[in-house]
Amino acid sequence: MAIRTYDNGSAYSISIGEAEISGFRRRWPGSGLGGLRSLWAQYEKRNGDLIDTKANGSGSTEPFDGPALAALIDDMQCYADAKFGIDSGRGAGRTDWKEYLGVPRRKRR
Repeated sequence: MAIRTYDNGSAYSISIGEAEISGFRRRWPGSGLGGLRSLWAQYEKRNGDLIDTKANGSGSTEPFDGPALAALIDDMQCYADAKFGIDSGRGAGRTDWKEYLGVPRRKRR
């Protein structure tokens, strides 16, 4: 699965697959994300708040809950913000997420 971003009107979402999660785990050994194969997250455009998450298709992220999952979700938001040209104020100036998620091409409006 490639990284996918979605403009949902007042919200935006991003999904990542095993390749991206493996890249994150290489940077964060012992993350506790060993069984995580895919992750989807949705954020409000207005303020950048996290609305919802799903793991491995449609399941709960609760089994993976912890600082590593929070960091991965933040990195996903940085990628989506860059893709959509949104300044959510999260991760300002951070670029470490580009090491495993890559540099997004901006969506045309």
